Amino acid sequence: MADSVSVVSRMGRDSIVNMSAFTLQPVLIECVTNRLIQYVIKEIREWEIRSRYSIHLLKTHALVKANTKDYLKDIQIQLILNPIIQKLLSIFGSKERIEEQLMSMVFALRGKKPIETGYVCGNIVNIFRQLKVDFDKRCRR
Repeated sequence: MADSVSVVSRMGRDSIVNMSAFTLQPVLIECVTNRLIQYVIKEIREWEIRSRYSIHLLKTHALVKANTKDYLKDIQIQLILNPIIQKLLSIFGSKERIEEQLMSMVFALRGKKPIETGYVCGNIVNIFRQLKVDFDKRCRR
């Protein structure tokens, strides 16, 4: 019996999921975050190539959660949004080309119901904010 308790105890210590608080271990969080970043970049990059309605993660996940404390937003920007922007800059070559790609997404989603667009426009606004692009001015063009 004592062996069973020690085995179960060791399994809990070695687990990637903390069962007492239902939290993920940092290495798993990093892996999931990196995958999210990769797929969001792919959705933006392939917007014109693939069906325009193939956006999934950009639609279903807020890259920066709006209703959270400022220090958490800063962490989300640093760990999620900035790596996305850096990779997009390397893919598109300039801030202006990223703007064009994202604006084509915004224009295609205009007039759609919120259920169809999800977080896409909010995520684009946050990317523009980090790129220091005036989204309102950009929409009036």
